[in-house]
Amino acid sequence: MNIYTCYTPSYKHMYWKYFAGSLCFDVSLISKQLPAIISNVYRDQEWLEIIKHKLEIIIDIINYGIDDIFIFSDVDVQFFGPITDMIMQHMCGYDIITQDYTNSRNELLYCTGFMAIRISEEVKSFFYDMLKTIEDKPEMDDQDAFNELAKTTKLKIGVFHKDAVWSYGRSWNSNTNIAIPNDILVHHANWTFSVESKIAQMKHVINAYSKMYGTEFLSERTLDDIIPID
Repeated sequence: MNIYTCYTPSYKHMYWKYFAGSLCFDVSLISKQLPAIISNVYRDQEWLEIIKHKLEIIIDIINYGIDDIFIFSDVDVQFFGPITDMIMQHMCGYDIITQDYTNSRNELLYCTGFMAIRISEEVKSFFYDMLKTIEDKPEMDDQDAFNELAKTTKLKIGVFHKDAVWSYGRSWNSNTNIAIPNDILVHHANWTFSVESKIAQMKHVINAYSKMYGTEFLSERTLDDIIPID
């Protein structure tokens, strides 16, 4: 199974140390470094341009048709074990599975920072509609568009188990202790608003995992293991 991602130069350390550095060899990593932008601050204009690149890459992957099922992930993600079996179990009968973003009002929402996607023309149309939505409504990002379109689509969309694909789920600072689930496989450092705070949270989670299991579970991939997207 292939996992795809894209990142800008300011995310390069996070990408190598935490994302690629923790990914197991049950998946092949295919990545693209995007051009440098002015800022990676959450929801500024440059950040929204990254979102458009992300959707364009997903559409290209579907057009190439190499994979029946593939993973697309943001790089503020780290791994604590093989993920292929977990992905395939969740994808049974579904077109797209995302991280569970259910809010405090128990409303089911989808997080597009980590997704498993089944290739089809219908799925491609869905991502085209996402791209058009954020171009027509600049106040929306890919996650906003996904959740809006999910209300009316005929696609079968589900979520990963919250313990397997986990995030802290609320605003976080480095003084906050983190308790992680026993069955964590994927940690997404969202609810943070800078590269520095994402890395700080990733370190906290690694420390919590190390105390629980006595290992950081870093696979230490090298440049030769990673396939670039042209």
